[in-house]
Amino acid sequence: MKRALIVMTAFSLSACTYNGSGPTKPEPVADSTGVSRAEVVSSGRKFAKDLCGFVPAAKTILEILDLGIPNVSKGAAIAEKICEAIGNTKGLKKPTFKGVQIEGQYE
Repeated sequence: MKRALIVMTAFSLSACTYNGSGPTKPEPVADSTGVSRAEVVSSGRKFAKDLCGFVPAAKTILEILDLGIPNVSKGAAIAEKICEAIGNTKGLKKPTFKGVQIEGQYE
């Protein structure tokens, strides 16, 4: 009887597979105000374009955000640092901020 129960349980569990899908994780927030990383990227790109005519790559903004610098966690502050970095290089070298290479394009 025990053997039949074990075989039936094993057989029924063999049909269970995990396909990797499941509940999606909520997008991590950038700060305690609940601003999403996507919103920081969007506002950072807009502010940089308005400030210096440069649209940074989303990757650049996220890498700066991941540095965890408290006063550089909002789109406007990140845009300001990006524009400062671009202005300080005068085209002689690739602009960086705290080791993050600034990528993007002028518009």
